[in-house]
Amino acid sequence: MMFKEITNQSTLKSAFQRVRDNQGCAGVDGVTVEEFDKNIKKNLYNLRNELLSGTYQPLPLLRILVDKGNRETRALSIPTVRDRVAQTAVLEIIEPVLEAEFEHCSYAYRKGRSVKQAVYKIKEYHEEGYIWVVDADIDAFFDSVDHDILIKKVKRLIKDKDIIRLISLWVKAEVWDGKSVESLEKGIPQGSAITP
Repeated sequence: MMFKEITNQSTLKSAFQRVRDNQGCAGVDGVTVEEFDKNIKKNLYNLRNELLSGTYQPLPLLRILVDKGNRETRALSIPTVRDRVAQTAVLEIIEPVLEAEFEHCSYAYRKGRSVKQAVYKIKEYHEEGYIWVVDADIDAFFDSVDHDILIKKVKRLIKDKDIIRLISLWVKAEVWDGKSVESLEKGIPQGSAITP
């Protein structure tokens, strides 16, 4: 059962290590990675118990605006360290299932793949004689994802109801923008480990 693997102490420790390696900022609770690490055994024990008992509820995401460099901003929604650990633990277990669904030519948001590798692949195609490149992007795609459609698609791949419940909680998260808390009606929060 996948959920049992997620709540395994070693999976949670590994997830925290990945969160620590990313050196992210604190979420709405103000708890930094370093502060979480000071009481790591207790924090992971509490998180594990909440996950196993079904009482886990993510805290609201901290919304910050990041300059995109073209006079536009992009909203990032930062989970608390605790919630990033839970998301990363889920990701560690479900990633192989999701990875099997990607096309070989896909590089975005994939473990072990990078923009640099994509550029080298384009260079390789150019050397083979290809001369056209199509750069396409769906404007504000992540902001318009339909939650119900997304969860239905995830359910086709992930059969564990406890994992589906967690993903649903994260997708339909509450967001704190510094003034008020709002629930996401559509779109997925960019800035979370689980979002890609």
